[in-house]
Amino acid sequence: GRFAERMEFMAKHARYCSFQLTSEVTSDSLPSQWQVVRTLCDSSKLPSEPPRDETLALHEMRQTVLHFVFDENQTDGLANAANRIIRNAVTIRDRLSLDSWQILSRLDYASLAPWPGQRERMGEALSTLNQMISHLSGFAGLASESMTRGPGWHFLDLGRRIDRAQNLLRLIELLLVPYAKNSRQLLEALLDICDSSMTYRYRYLMSYEIGPVLDLLVVDPSN
Repeated sequence: GRFAERMEFMAKHARYCSFQLTSEVTSDSLPSQWQVVRTLCDSSKLPSEPPRDETLALHEMRQTVLHFVFDENQTDGLANAANRIIRNAVTIRDRLSLDSWQILSRLDYASLAPWPGQRERMGEALSTLNQMISHLSGFAGLASESMTRGPGWHFLDLGRRIDRAQNLLRLIELLLVPYAKNSRQLLEALLDICDSSMTYRYRYLMSYEIGPVLDLLVVDPSN
C-alpha cells in the first residue's frame, strides 16, 4: 500500500514537471518551475536558484526529470520505486488476485518503455507517466471495490494513508515553507500534483492564496 501510494504521488509530481517542460516556459514562471523540479527527489543536484541562461536552465530541468523517471540506479527515483513494488508483489503473489497482478506487472519498465530512445525525450516520459498513473489508479480501484474488508485490506489502506500524508507534508515543506512570498505557480503546482485544482477553483472562486490552499489540502476532511 505504501509503495503504491508513494509511486503514484511521485508519478503525478513528475508528470506535472514533464507537462510544463513540454510546453512553453516563460521567464516569469521559470524560477517556480525550477523549484518544483528540484523537489522531485531529495538527491536532486540542482542548486537552489536557476542559472541566468534560460536555455541551460531548461536543459538541466529536463535532464533531472528524465533521470528521475528512467534511471534505475537513482535510489529515490521512480524507476527504482517501480522495481520495489514489483518485488513486493512477487513476494505476496499468492495473495494477489489475477487482475491485481496483471496491473502491477505492467509497471515493469520493460513494458512501459522498452526502447532506449524512449528514455531520452520528454514526450516519451510524459507518455510513460500517464500509463503508470493509469495502472496505479486501476490497482487502487480494485483494492477499493474488490477486496474483502479483512486485516489485509486494512493494512493496505493504512499504508496508503500514511504515505499520502508524508508525501503531502514533504512537498508543502519543500515548496512553501522556504519562501516568504509563495508564487501563484507554486500553489498551482501543489494543487495539481495533489489532484485538487478543480476542487479549489470550484470552492473558492478566487485567486490562489496560501491560506485557502493549505486549508483545502491539510485540514479539510471532505477533500
